Amino acid sequence: MSKRTHLPRARGRAEAEGPDDGSSRSPPREPRSTAPRRRFAAASPRDPPPSPGSYLKEFHEFARATSAFSKSVTDRARDLEALTDDSSALENVELARRIFGKWSLEIFTALFSRKAMRFQEMRNSIGGVSAQVLSQRLHALVEEGLVRRTVVASTPPQVTYSLTRHGTTVAHLGEPVFLYLRLTHKMRKAGANDGTVVPATEL
Repeated sequence: MSKRTHLPRARGRAEAEGPDDGSSRSPPREPRSTAPRRRFAAASPRDPPPSPGSYLKEFHEFARATSAFSKSVTDRARDLEALTDDSSALENVELARRIFGKWSLEIFTALFSRKAMRFQEMRNSIGGVSAQVLSQRLHALVEEGLVRRTVVASTPPQVTYSLTRHGTTVAHLGEPVFLYLRLTHKMRKAGANDGTVVPATEL
């Protein structure tokens, strides 16, 4: 009969690592927060449609928040004379005329939706603009840092236009403005004050 070989019992982790004096312990993990993150969830098809007045309330709150943000930036930028001097209102008008002149909004809309376009492709998409005028407007927007002109290495060479990060930011900032204008325009067009449509005097 063969004798059984008794292997030494493997020492447990506590025995192998020595007495636990607490010095090698990793700090306890913070409990994971169960608070739900704020998200803009899509409405369920079974939810009743919000009233136009509720949309207006949200836009009014958003407008107050953006106004407070603008005031905060202005107060913190006292060293930037262009933001705080008395001519800032006139400069706003000049900027609007220079950047949002004839065909500029059409160019912004085309590039914002298509990301990048060639010259003729853009001209066909906009329609009604001559090649000379479109070239001038694109050149002005490139000079303002809103549009990027990229030469593609090909035969023959091709040029594409796209919004820069600066231009994309301007487009995103303008989205709520045009969304609000479309909403209020449709509400005024609806006309009747039947309890769900807000009168134009209350917009």
